[in-house]
Amino acid sequence: MVSDRPLSRSESRFCVLVAQGWPLHRCYAEATGTYGIKKNSREVQAYKWRLRPAIEAEIIRQRALLTDATAATRAEKRNILADVMRDTNVPAPARVNAIQADNRMTGDDEPMRVHVSGHVTFSVDPIGDGTRGQRVVEELGAEELAEASKRASLPAADATLTLEP
Repeated sequence: MVSDRPLSRSESRFCVLVAQGWPLHRCYAEATGTYGIKKNSREVQAYKWRLRPAIEAEIIRQRALLTDATAATRAEKRNILADVMRDTNVPAPARVNAIQADNRMTGDDEPMRVHVSGHVTFSVDPIGDGTRGQRVVEELGAEELAEASKRASLPAADATLTLEP
């Protein structure tokens, strides 16, 4: 078992790089200057270093420092998303993704609930041009509307909903 002596300069550098998210073999090579040895050897050495409690504790400490120093606030994230949404040089799919992310952050992506009350008429336009062939399928209350549209088996473009108080 390896003793838990104080960390050397290269071990401390290794901990900082691991906390930043670098691959272990690159952390070891960067910290020790051993790019000349094989990747597998660096991975084995990095793994051995990770087993030391002092190194693991230092990695945890470094991650906490990075999180506290670099964490973006909710307002900063929303401002970045707003900049992306308004930038006309950004491709449209990226702008849409920014809008969706902002909606998820604010809760605006929840389904909208509509309460319908009053007299509902469900009519059918078999031609689809809105000029002829219309007929009233049923006159019903708001609760029965969904059931009637299922029974009619019509796409949304072929059905018209008229609300009257």
